[in-house]
Amino acid sequence: MFQGHGLEADLGARTHLGEAVEIGADHGRNARIPAGWLVIAHQHDGRAVTKNLDNNTIIGPANGIAKSQRVTYPKVQSKYHPETCFQSGFDLSFDSADHQLWQAHASCTIAHDANDGTGEISAPSGLEDQSGNIAQTATVDAGYIVSASGDPGMDSGMTQNQSMIDSKTVKMSGLTSISSAAVLIARWRINCPTAKDINWIQVGAEGNIGIQGNVVTIPKLYAVMQDGNGYQQDNLKSYCAVQVVAVP
Repeated sequence: MFQGHGLEADLGARTHLGEAVEIGADHGRNARIPAGWLVIAHQHDGRAVTKNLDNNTIIGPANGIAKSQRVTYPKVQSKYHPETCFQSGFDLSFDSADHQLWQAHASCTIAHDANDGTGEISAPSGLEDQSGNIAQTATVDAGYIVSASGDPGMDSGMTQNQSMIDSKTVKMSGLTSISSAAVLIARWRINCPTAKDINWIQVGAEGNIGIQGNVVTIPKLYAVMQDGNGYQQDNLKSYCAVQVVAVP
């Protein structure tokens, strides 16, 4: 049975990634991350925000996305930077109990329509057991940042990994130095070799992020699970991808 009580309530801004996204096996049947818990880690106090926010830069939410959702963009441009989205929550629910987990995933991507000055966030997600039963509810809450400004006051980059040992680095080529950075989950997938009665799932990273020059280092980025017998995920089919947003 895959049961979730949502994220531990400590995913607000903090100076380390010490506790990743965690779904336990306690009560209820929803794997729910409440909207609004965006930042899984940051460096320095406060969340990273653009220093030059204007009408050419939009930061906004798109909640309850089942497949895709149109969002407002700045004035029509051939190029946007940054143009990024990330998860602020998800809801994966079976209508009935007693489902063993085979795989679960949630993601979001964003693309613009140069013809009408809008964009679209695609957010496929799902929860499946080995009998082929799928979640009746599968939605993603997302946040997005889009800028048509020549100087948006921020930069962004993405990386993914499946390791509890190795770190990943993201170079912000649009910045010469970084004063603060936020790491936000963009997509993740967990696949089990066989269906499991899950004890817990963790998605995210663990440890302190590092900043040196215009490079952000993210340690131990992963999507992992474990059942009562100690069996774990298939690492070749599981991963976590994050979006890094930084300001000078």
